[in-house]
Amino acid sequence: MTFECWFAGCERIFTTRDQLRNHVSNHGYLRMVCPCCCEDEKSKRHMVDLKRHVSECHVRVIADDEKHYFLRERCCFFLAINPEDYKRAIGIP
Repeated sequence: MTFECWFAGCERIFTTRDQLRNHVSNHGYLRMVCPCCCEDEKSKRHMVDLKRHVSECHVRVIADDEKHYFLRERCCFFLAINPEDYKRAIGIP
């Protein structure tokens, strides 16, 4: 099975969805907004960056058990700036 980038002018093909997801994030279309920084709309390109930001900046706002729940890959669809591209990249039906 192969995974193709769908952006105009990009003809990259990958053997895993993870490779595709990393590639598409470089296009800038998988950015996610921090749910605690609504006024500033701070966005992160990778899930790991969003998790780090929440852990460092919002320790007292979000309990550890809640943080792990809503910062899962599939839940971040709701935090994505371009949810349809995010859904397509991570493989949500």
